[in-house]
Amino acid sequence: PTRRSSDLYYLLSVCIYSILCGKNIRNNIFSIKTNTEYRGVIPYFCIVKNLFNIMKHCFFAVDLGATSGRTILGAFTPQGLELQDVNRFPNHLIEVGGHYYWDIYELYRHILEGLKLAARMDDVQITSIGIDTWGVDFVCVGKEGGLLRQPYSYRDPHTMGAPEAFFARVPRKQVYGWTGIQIMNFNSLFQLRAARGEGMSALENAASVLFMPDALSYLLTGEKVCEYTILSTSQFMEPRTREIDGALLREAGV
Repeated sequence: PTRRSSDLYYLLSVCIYSILCGKNIRNNIFSIKTNTEYRGVIPYFCIVKNLFNIMKHCFFAVDLGATSGRTILGAFTPQGLELQDVNRFPNHLIEVGGHYYWDIYELYRHILEGLKLAARMDDVQITSIGIDTWGVDFVCVGKEGGLLRQPYSYRDPHTMGAPEAFFARVPRKQVYGWTGIQIMNFNSLFQLRAARGEGMSALENAASVLFMPDALSYLLTGEKVCEYTILSTSQFMEPRTREIDGALLREAGV
């Protein structure tokens, strides 16, 4: 027999088993659900998916804002881009000792919950995952791979006056000319300078620094990356080369 007919024989035998035993069955080829609601009229029915490659290939998007977040499934259909919210959740700042931090582990937990919900959808196959957050904030990662502390929020006051102090070393016009983005006190360059100035132990002991979306991706995959668009918010990227400007980081003490 052909491969397709063998698949059909196998499917028929599993359907009969499911009907006789009253069990739901699911694997990477198909899923079968039994339904006894109409017993006596239509005793059971079977739903078969993916045997003929009819799974919906979806993108899993994570959209994080300063006060809330959500996960979304997106798929291209003949009618266009189809979007479906998976879960929504709050994003709360943590205030400790006069400083404001993001709870990155709670955000990670909500992302995992969204992935679990998507995994329970019978017709969904996730093709890729993308994470979008606000810019500038970052996480310090230690030599053993763990996060060394919760990340500062850009709303924290520790960078007040940091740009002016930095411009005493590198003129404002030169900083703007090298980076091409608006001067704001919470930009990553000034956060790093302020952290170094206050002797932040997490930065001193960090093996690497990851921006928020890259840090969440790292928690999911174990891979460290520095994505270009989020790097562009830092004020230490040279836009013509799309590379980190080492001179600016050295002036920041990093």
